[in-house]
Amino acid sequence: QAGNIGGGGFAVFRHSNGEVGSLDFREKAPKAASKDMYLDEQGNVIKGLSIVGHKAYGVPGSVDGMIKLHEKYGSLPFSDLVQPSVNLAYDGVILTEWQAQSFNKYKEIFIEQNGPNAYVIKDTPWIAGDTLYHKALAGTLAQIRDKGRAGFYDGIVADQIVKNAIRGKGLITHEDLKAYQS
Repeated sequence: QAGNIGGGGFAVFRHSNGEVGSLDFREKAPKAASKDMYLDEQGNVIKGLSIVGHKAYGVPGSVDGMIKLHEKYGSLPFSDLVQPSVNLAYDGVILTEWQAQSFNKYKEIFIEQNGPNAYVIKDTPWIAGDTLYHKALAGTLAQIRDKGRAGFYDGIVADQIVKNAIRGKGLITHEDLKAYQS
């Protein structure tokens, strides 16, 4: 539930020959971030600003990390590995009870952050067994499948990330996206 292309992470691995390695692909602060950006004029923490909203975002590292790991250790074509995710996003996923409850629990935050027309908002509560379609995610994954790193950190997807950051008074720029390195 927490792994996603808008975030980041770490990979720690051990090969059958005993070789070990790791890769840090955690999110990074945008260039415009500052040490006091979550403080008010009196130096007090602005509650929630570092947790919810566009200023809470770091520059995503998951896509760069997946691609770097694949370039070094992958044996199958990258597009073959991404395609099942494109299919799931486009064709929909069946929600579990826990997922349905989570969507219902956070409905107001989803509306606050994304507007009332966000695709995860329904007039009736979500229930286990409902199908959730991630059409925009399918398009993003297809860009990554077809263009690799450039399909996320450049082009239409990068434009959408930056446009969304501007809309929400966030800090991520095209320069931040292009500069990201695991």
